[in-house]
Amino acid sequence: MVRMRTVYSDASHNCWAYLIGPPGATGTVGMSDNGEPRGTAGRPMLTTLEHSGVGDVVVVVTRYFGGRKLGRGGLVRAYLGTVNAVLGNADLAERVVSRTLRVIIDYATGTAFKVA
Repeated sequence: MVRMRTVYSDASHNCWAYLIGPPGATGTVGMSDNGEPRGTAGRPMLTTLEHSGVGDVVVVVTRYFGGRKLGRGGLVRAYLGTVNAVLGNADLAERVVSRTLRVIIDYATGTAFKVA
């Protein structure tokens, strides 16, 4: 997010939201309105991510034009629409955590020994 501010330093706002963990998780989340009126950017973006069925995701919306003409409702719709469009066009992949284990079982006793 700091990088986005650097790359798009001439933008009016670089608002962001993230959700770390499996889809629907709320343990590690964050958001920023980055100067927009409170609750018009970060919170709607985060709520969209929480209900998207996607996890381990970060979204940054960069806006250049002033928002006074949009009003609060227009800002919320603009940020929601952008996040929904990004999610709708994203190449999603399921992350499956796996481990390979080698297990040796003593035939006579049936005792298993895990070998790393």
